[in-house]
Amino acid sequence: MHEDQWPWCQLYKDIHEKPDAQVYPQIIEPWLDEYPGEAEWLKAFSARAERPWPAAEVTDLWRLYAASMVFETLALGLIPGPMYPDDWTGPCITPDEFRAFAIALGFTVETPAAYSPFDVEVTGLIASAGDGDSVQILRTHWPCLMLGPMLFMRCGAIVRAPASQLRIGIADEAPLYWAYTRKTRPVCNLSQGWGSNSRWRTAFRRDYRIDGVVHFNVDAPYDLAMGLMPPDYDMNLQQCREILVNRSFVVTDSLSEHLWPYDFRLSMPA
Repeated sequence: MHEDQWPWCQLYKDIHEKPDAQVYPQIIEPWLDEYPGEAEWLKAFSARAERPWPAAEVTDLWRLYAASMVFETLALGLIPGPMYPDDWTGPCITPDEFRAFAIALGFTVETPAAYSPFDVEVTGLIASAGDGDSVQILRTHWPCLMLGPMLFMRCGAIVRAPASQLRIGIADEAPLYWAYTRKTRPVCNLSQGWGSNSRWRTAFRRDYRIDGVVHFNVDAPYDLAMGLMPPDYDMNLQQCREILVNRSFVVTDSLSEHLWPYDFRLSMPA
């Protein structure tokens, strides 16, 4: 663990060590008072002026990842029901408290009006009758969080969609990559398989929305728009695009948790 991650690590531990606490008044508000520098750092990071996006040291990406672990943990409490295989239902936090915490840290809180895999994560899926139907958002569990033009956390939503775009049992159940924890589906990220201390040194995935273009995983080495892939790779180009853009398969019938999509980036119209 890097020293810059310590405030977030402490908050994460407090949430887990006090599972029955009212998280916002008992844990988050005192944490905000104790560590005002975290909101200041996030504001400064979002204001960096480099274009098309700011340079980031690996310690910056570790710090963002630590913050994302906390917010993903808090989101567990916004979906009903227990986590498998445990009976913990997640932290005791309301949607308004989740939003208030994000705003206090300087995030822009958005509820997307239309579905896009850039800013909407499928938390539940209902089949649409017509193949030509557009994807419709039916209900949101938590909002999308933006830090300037950078995506910090996608909105979690139940959607209705035709199978040609989002297949039931895949888009809502396939392993979700670049994710730390979810209540209803398996997750995969680069922190898995490390010790409790070393796992914190995981880089945050950076996606940006700038001037009508979305940029996925900007720190990765291989640009899929150029058809660049490592030799003997275990996915074809179309599958790599699918999993990069959606962070999981959404139509490809695969439940594998052992793929390696982390080295790819892609820019495309929003």
